Amino acid sequence: MEYGYVLTVKKKIILLQEKLKIFLSGVERNRIYKWKNVYESLHPVCDGTSWSVSIITKDKNYLFEGSNKYPKEWSKFCKDIGLLIDEEFS
Repeated sequence: MEYGYVLTVKKKIILLQEKLKIFLSGVERNRIYKWKNVYESLHPVCDGTSWSVSIITKDKNYLFEGSNKYPKEWSKFCKDIGLLIDEEFS
């Protein structure tokens, strides 16, 4: 971490078909396609946490983002990402 920002490291991973199926069922189960496009705190914070999720399907591209507020399914989604990539994800 440098100056309050998390440095992003690009990393190639091999996705196993079975793990991908489990992840995609979690996407459906957690109704991620029904998330609002933008999540923002009622009280803006200058040094808070921003996030975004982009999902590209053959039918549609989805973009969800937020600042200091998350969908109620966020922790389940992060857990599913962690299982998919074999690393803790939050």
